[in-house]
Amino acid sequence: MNVHLQQPFLWPTAAFGEATASLSMEIAQLGEHMQQCTRAHGPWLWLWCGMDALHQSSLARFVTTLTALGALAALTGALVVVW
Repeated sequence: MNVHLQQPFLWPTAAFGEATASLSMEIAQLGEHMQQCTRAHGPWLWLWCGMDALHQSSLARFVTTLTALGALAALTGALVVVW
């Protein structure tokens, strides 16, 4: 779905070492942008956000999980041999 904007959103993304001071116009533009993104993802946005969070969480722990499962398998194999 292509969303064509009447005018591009323009707001600074850095404070250049100073305190941030967002103008009400910038906040309104950001709110409009967020609404358009929400509409573009449709009614399943909550599911997409949840799956993305789950993916990021599991991806970060993937190697640790494999190592723990490998250690558990080795321990189980050792206990079966000793039994």
